[in-house]
Amino acid sequence: MPDARASTLDAAARVLQELRNELDDVADRILAEMLVRIPIAASASPDTVADVRGKMIETIALTIDQMVADAPLTPVTDRVRLVAVERAMTGVPLEYTILAYQIAADVLTDLAIERLAEDGKVDAATLGRALRRGMRFLQAATIGAAAGYEQVAVAAAVGRQHDQQSLLEAILADREDSASLAARVHRNGVDVRFRWAVATPAFATPGEGPSAADGAVRPAIDLQRRYPGALVGEVDGWTVMLSAAEPDELPRACGLARIAGSDYRSALRRAIRAAEVATHVGADRWDAADAAPFGALLSVPATDRDLFVRHTLGALADDEELLETLVSYLENGAVRIATARALHVHRHTLDRRLARITELLPVDPADPAARFRVRMALFFLGRFPGAR
Repeated sequence: MPDARASTLDAAARVLQELRNELDDVADRILAEMLVRIPIAASASPDTVADVRGKMIETIALTIDQMVADAPLTPVTDRVRLVAVERAMTGVPLEYTILAYQIAADVLTDLAIERLAEDGKVDAATLGRALRRGMRFLQAATIGAAAGYEQVAVAAAVGRQHDQQSLLEAILADREDSASLAARVHRNGVDVRFRWAVATPAFATPGEGPSAADGAVRPAIDLQRRYPGALVGEVDGWTVMLSAAEPDELPRACGLARIAGSDYRSALRRAIRAAEVATHVGADRWDAADAAPFGALLSVPATDRDLFVRHTLGALADDEELLETLVSYLENGAVRIATARALHVHRHTLDRRLARITELLPVDPADPAARFRVRMALFFLGRFPGAR
């Protein structure tokens, strides 16, 4: 007696193959649904309709082949991504492109269930399998469509970034006549009443990361999207921005400086120094007005920093748990109950740790000057209290 599950699977594969042999009719049904459900479809030119129809047939054929072979739908995602690039470049909204593939998935699923019903093969398991296949196709198509549109958006942003970098260099160098500069400013949609300078690492760590036009431009692209009227570029390996409005949403490790008059260079230098401080201590942002002394500390040679840390913290510098405890204790105003709560430890555990910290410190924590040195040493270690 033949296995019922194998018989159902064979029937499902046969139905898919039948649909592949009838792709012209399938495509016509999908197009008819598109005309009803997609607002811009009715006004499409005959050439556009023919192109959509042809590419849909290619995609469905590939999908069926992969499903019959029980293979991944990665090739479907790749094909849809290429189609989506074309659609994005002609101005078709992403939601309509995804809706087109949703309609295709709906039609394919309905047709498969209709054919299986004619063979008397529709039970709960078969219905579930048909629906899952439709969902797999829609998922693969949605991922591909989103990737295609993102590819176009990134390419456009890279082009805009190139224009903005050139404009930024011209403004900083003051090398163009005012009429030419005004035309470029207008073309880029930049509000040149700059009052704020921002700097952020081009990578997770300045000087590291991908060198290609992908990872390197991502912070700049994000800033361009958030602040379309600002001027975004790169100075000394840092992503920078000049903005008329005070930015309220910035990436991590940002430096922020007010611009005095039209002294953009000085403001950017101060923003970069503030970003260096923020990066060093892992802060979200650091105001340039507060960064000057800390920036000076970062200029201390590494050997001198290490010597100061060892002389101030001693063996405590090598104990991560005790360092974390000390930083939290200082952040919580030396209040033990608040510190224990922040560290999620019992108060007695905190008392033991604090006693050990006092024992290991080469300096007297009761001395105000010594406490200042401890904070400075913690800063050198990138553990400055209250920075995160």
